Amino acid sequence: MRLPFPGRPAVVPRALTGVLLAALVAAGGHAVAPAPAAADPDRPRVLPLERTEDARTGGPTARACPPLDPARRPLRIMFVGDSMTQGLSGSATYRYWVWRGLEQTGTDAELVGPRLRTHRAPRDVPPRASYEHLDHGFDRQLAHAAQAGATFLTHPDRPRVLARRYDPDVVVLQLGYNDANHADGAEIARRTAAFVRSFRHVDAVRGGPATRFVLGQVPLAGKSGSRPLAERNAVTREANRLVAAQLTEPCRVVTNELRTGGEPRWRPVRDTFDGRHPNTAGETLMAQRMLDALRRLGALRGRPDVYRPDEPWTPGLDLTLEPAGGREWRVDWAAAERLAGADRARLRLVEPGRAPRLTPWSAATSALMPLRPGTEVSLVLRRGGAPGRMVAGPGPASVVPGPVERPRGAQDPPGD
Repeated sequence: MRLPFPGRPAVVPRALTGVLLAALVAAGGHAVAPAPAAADPDRPRVLPLERTEDARTGGPTARACPPLDPARRPLRIMFVGDSMTQGLSGSATYRYWVWRGLEQTGTDAELVGPRLRTHRAPRDVPPRASYEHLDHGFDRQLAHAAQAGATFLTHPDRPRVLARRYDPDVVVLQLGYNDANHADGAEIARRTAAFVRSFRHVDAVRGGPATRFVLGQVPLAGKSGSRPLAERNAVTREANRLVAAQLTEPCRVVTNELRTGGEPRWRPVRDTFDGRHPNTAGETLMAQRMLDALRRLGALRGRPDVYRPDEPWTPGLDLTLEPAGGREWRVDWAAAERLAGADRARLRLVEPGRAPRLTPWSAATSALMPLRPGTEVSLVLRRGGAPGRMVAGPGPASVVPGPVERPRGAQDPPGD
């Protein structure tokens, strides 16, 4: 059964379809046999659009829908989601890469929503300071409606309030991951439908054009939570299948096919730093899939390319050196680690006349150590312990002041 939305075209039941086909044959017409069902029950139904597979990302391309071109204003896009959408402090977020794709295609757009901050961003710094990248005008497009830990039931923003207050033309919805801690696939699909229906209600009251939706598939998890990993992934696979089968409408509601599209598909080992949250490569992959979906909605006039499998992580890596008596120095990197959302750090030390060395990884945010004058000290940060962990650095070097000591065995250069 397809879930009803106000303003949707009527769907002819299968039984009635059979009667109509039989009548057509009896009248001398020719009936075309329906196509066989897809062999893979986890694959969403194929939308009735001309589609090809992109050779690089496997993302679907399609004959353009009627262009989404709101009169006298930029295209308003709202990101609704959990921590994957909000992003951890020190991250670019996949929202940044979607913005880069919008810029590549010359799309006049504006990101809207009630929040600006990333997750765990220090409250003593402005929201913009917690983002890895602010270039290409993204510093003016930080707005979103995402909240770490949110489910459809606990998200702090009610969908009808978001629809009325921010009036988005397109909603990019990436919820359901945390719902899968307890709900089954059918329940997650029902919650998704209820969210879309709330926007449809506001659309109907206003009498304006229907809000278009990109429904992000719930990603494959690489780490168990409140239920076993295999069970969780089976639940989200079923949720994605039901959402694709029951909610998608050409040019109005599409999925991003993160799990079911062509390669590269989402792989937690490669695309997350902890089995759950996207690393730098994962952010660009999520963004590419969202942009492909936006194109199928008619929101883009070209196909942007933002997937970066080798994208580096470049948060701020400043540290401080303070004398602690004698040759002891206190090295502190607490501010950088907190702002970057890192969980481990190490130092790179280069003493005059000696080869560089690295200290062991540590959860500490400062260290007391003897350092010779002239020693260069720089910071390396890490986030996550999975194979997809993120590592940044070494950062800019701080030099221990004082007269530089000549290492033992060093000789003066020969005279002229």
